Formats: sequence, C-alpha cells, structure tokens
Amino acid sequence: MLDLNTMIERFLDEAINTQIDQCSQLDNMAIRSVNNILSKNENRHYNIAFWLKRYRALRSYKREWHSAIVSEIVKFADKGREPLSIHNLDVLLQEYSYLYSRIQNVVPSKQDDKPRDVAVITSKALWICYPNDVPMLDSYAERALSVISRLVAFNRLEGRSDGTARFEQFAHTWCRLYDIAQFDSVSIGDYPYRVRVFDRILRIIGEPGYGLVPYQPLAAETRLHGARAA
Repeated sequence: MLDLNTMIERFLDEAINTQIDQCSQLDNMAIRSVNNILSKNENRHYNIAFWLKRYRALRSYKREWHSAIVSEIVKFADKGREPLSIHNLDVLLQEYSYLYSRIQNVVPSKQDDKPRDVAVITSKALWICYPNDVPMLDSYAERALSVISRLVAFNRLEGRSDGTARFEQFAHTWCRLYDIAQFDSVSIGDYPYRVRVFDRILRIIGEPGYGLVPYQPLAAETRLHGARAA
C-alpha cells in the first residue's frame, strides 16, 4: 500500500521552495490583475496573457486568438463568482464547465469541425480566479495521478463524455488524494496557496526521466520581466 504521507513529506519542501521561487510573484501579479476591476483594461489583459504564456497555457492557440480568450476570462472573473471550496466538487465542476464553454466558443474549431480541447487553459484560468480552491490541470500532475490512483486502487470515474470529462476525472482523483492525505493540516509555512503546493508535489512526481533533479532557483530578474503594473 502506498504511504501518501511519506510521499508528501518527501517532496513537500521542494514543492514549497519551487512555488515561492518560481511562481509566487508571477501568481500574485495575475491574481491582482484578475481581481482589479479598476485597473487599466489593457494592463489587466496584458498581465493575464503574460501569466498564461509563462504557464504555457496559450501555446496551443494562434496568437490572434489570445485576446479573445483573455477577454472571456476577464468577463468570467467580473460576472460575480460563485463561492468555491476544494471540498465541494460539484460547484467546482459547474464553474469549470461554464468557463470552458466561454473559452471554447471563441476558439475556432479544428479542420474537421470538431471543437478544440481547452481543458488545460480553462483550469489554469480558473485557478487565478479561485487560487485557494482549484487544482491546476497539468500533464505531469495528470501522469502522477494516473499511477498513484492505480497504486491505491481508485476506480476510474464514470462521468461525462463531453469536453470537460478530462478535468472532471483529474479533479475527482486529485480531491480524493488531497482529502486522504489530510493536506489541509500539512504545514506549508507562509506560502499562501495550499492547492498549488499539492499540485507541485504531483508535478514533481510526474516529471519525465529517472532519478532526482537538483532544485535550481530561478533568477529573480526573470520572474516578472515584461509584466506591467496591475
């Protein structure tokens, strides 16, 4: 049987350090931009797009689509967001599905007329709207969850078959592990976004390659280079 607590303890410090060093300033800038309705609109949109690019969420979409995608994220953020909790998956999936539809509607369909998958960008955009309550869909974290769920004998979720099914499976498994590990009670120091530490632990586990990769801090001047005042 996999010992989740030992697994978390093994990667916790690295996850916290990585989040603080590589993501903290960038994340705070994006969250401020999302919430600052009074900000200059062009700065707000620019910083959200900047954050999405740094998180590689826009790389699957043509540059000319980026403005429309960011506009939908801003409209979603300004609409009056529902209260969320990482422990209430139904409301989380409801908000995710709504934002997914908004983003998908402004992204042109593929050549075969099938709608494009916007699962990853939707989860990342939803996180900056709810930084304490949304797991961030990531291929490395997804890979880790796939293996861990087999080791702890989770059954695959029989859910929807539409475009949101990928995130539904991810979030369902993520939240079960989060609760079993009692991660709410794990000390993460002064870092404010608990769900991102759990995300990062899964990402570290799911990274390709064998053996340990030494932690290397990101140069401070590269973190927010190019961002504007929120």
